[in-house]
Amino acid sequence: MVEAKSRIAGFDAIMPLLAELAWMAPQRAQVLAPRLELPALDRLLRGFDAEFEGEGTPGDFTWFPSWALIADSRLAECLRLSQPGANTHSEYCARVVLNLLLFERQGRHAELVEGRRKLRELHPALFARYMQGR
Repeated sequence: MVEAKSRIAGFDAIMPLLAELAWMAPQRAQVLAPRLELPALDRLLRGFDAEFEGEGTPGDFTWFPSWALIADSRLAECLRLSQPGANTHSEYCARVVLNLLLFERQGRHAELVEGRRKLRELHPALFARYMQGR
C-alpha cells in the first residue's frame, strides 16, 4: 500500500504509513523505504544512517519517525496523521516529539520542559539530537 500510494500521492502522503510500518515492522520499513525512490525520503534515510545512535540492530529503524521529525520539523503535519498502534516506545517517542514541536510553536514552556524530560528518558541520543537545534 505504501509503495502504490507513493507513486500516486508522493512523500507527504506516505510518511504516516511509513511511520506506522516502522513502529510495527521496522525491518520491512527499512527495506521498503529506499525502493520508493522519493528524493526527500532518500535524504532523510541518508541522514538517519549517518547520524542515528542506536543499538546497531535491525530494529533500529523503529526510531526513524522520531529522528525524522527532529531532523525536519515540517514533517509534523503529515506525521500527525499516523494512526495509533501498539504504543511501542518508539511510537510513544515520536508522539512526544510531535508534542514538543507543537509546544515550541505555542510557547508552552511548562509542557515543553516536561516533554523534553520524557524524551531524554525515552531515548537519550534522540534527546541530544533534538537539543542540538534548540
